Amino acid sequence: MRQSRWNYTAFIFLFLGLVLSFAIGMECGQNDPAEKLLGEWVVADKYGKGEGEAEFRADMTYTLKETHSDGLTVIHDGEYRLDPSKEPCSVDLCVGKFNNAGSEWVTTFGILRFISDDEAEIHFNPNGQRPDSFESSPPDYIHKLTRKK
Repeated sequence: MRQSRWNYTAFIFLFLGLVLSFAIGMECGQNDPAEKLLGEWVVADKYGKGEGEAEFRADMTYTLKETHSDGLTVIHDGEYRLDPSKEPCSVDLCVGKFNNAGSEWVTTFGILRFISDDEAEIHFNPNGQRPDSFESSPPDYIHKLTRKK
């Protein structure tokens, strides 16, 4: 009786361990913002300010190309940081490198959320502070991204 109870208990723990490790693996793969953000995105037109494209790379660099309504195209290259431990996920975009002197003056602090695998929103506050939430944000401060196909 004792041996079968031990075998049953060992089986339950082993089974639960496998289920838990599988669930954790799925969770990390599906909800990792750094992985989801990789690739090319179309940035929606912002109230007559132009439209753009963004590319986020695995080496934590990005390129943002914005075409204004007057035809002028501006390109920003730099580094980005994500902190998925924050709620909502924080995103910082630096024109250039974070370790350059004065980089705090060319870094934008925002928050990021994914609507789906192919849609995301980034909110930057023009006052330079990181926004607290999307719900308290005026719509013109939220930038909508759609994955390029």
